[in-house]
Amino acid sequence: MGKLALRAIKQLFCASGGLVSLGCALCVLWASTGLARAQDRAAQTGFTLSETSAAAWVLRFDAAISPALAQDIDAFADRFALLEQRPVLIALLGSSGGDAYAAMQIGTRLRALDAHVFVTSSCDSACLFVLASGVFRSAPAFSVGIHRAQVTRSSGAPMSQDGSAPIPADTLRDLMGRFERDAVAYLGRMGVDAGLVALMQGIDTTHVRRLSEQDLIARGVIGLDAEYRAAQAARLVPLLRDAPTPDEIGALIRSIGSHCGLHFGRPAAFADCHLRRLFVGG
Repeated sequence: MGKLALRAIKQLFCASGGLVSLGCALCVLWASTGLARAQDRAAQTGFTLSETSAAAWVLRFDAAISPALAQDIDAFADRFALLEQRPVLIALLGSSGGDAYAAMQIGTRLRALDAHVFVTSSCDSACLFVLASGVFRSAPAFSVGIHRAQVTRSSGAPMSQDGSAPIPADTLRDLMGRFERDAVAYLGRMGVDAGLVALMQGIDTTHVRRLSEQDLIARGVIGLDAEYRAAQAARLVPLLRDAPTPDEIGALIRSIGSHCGLHFGRPAAFADCHLRRLFVGG
């Protein structure tokens, strides 16, 4: 990695000394090699910056989605956006869900950074909204699970799991209606079938419906954002340059997943594999 890239990373994460923490969710150690590597984190950590290179940075999400996690992603995104030459940002998801509004907040920030999002194990409930944010979205068949949203008492937002007393029925209806409208609008902005909200709301909270490969492709849960594809056309592999069909895009995404997924535990190797198969000369 060149001196300019090293300086950019150091300015980004090292406000003072060699170690800086973003709200307990992200710790980056400035190693003697000049590479920023994430420290091993406890199970409650929301996300880690797993590895960095000149070409790609990899975020790993390994816990429930919460407002605190969304705040940490905001802080990370603000700093990442300051880089003059941004690497590709890759997000690896493995989450049982959590707060839907926090997930949409995270997703909005990731989309602004053109994140490529992959499901590495399972992505349930609110996790769908983070997956939807990727300009490149990949998930194995049956790894994405959905069910009806629940509302609990918090600061007026559905899906905040604070375990407090039930909400009055009229307030519950208002909150659920607001959530459904917001979720439909969000998925529409991301280019994902907003009909997923109605499907989700029809599934009892005691069950989880796992989306098949056909569901994932047909509803745009996995796919490539059209605006991103157009902007990157000159760099993309030939299959993606001239109005590919959803099935053709799905086939390429499956190919990348099957070839590169073996490296999920080695983020740098995974990022290298993904970029080589998506971009000419990547």
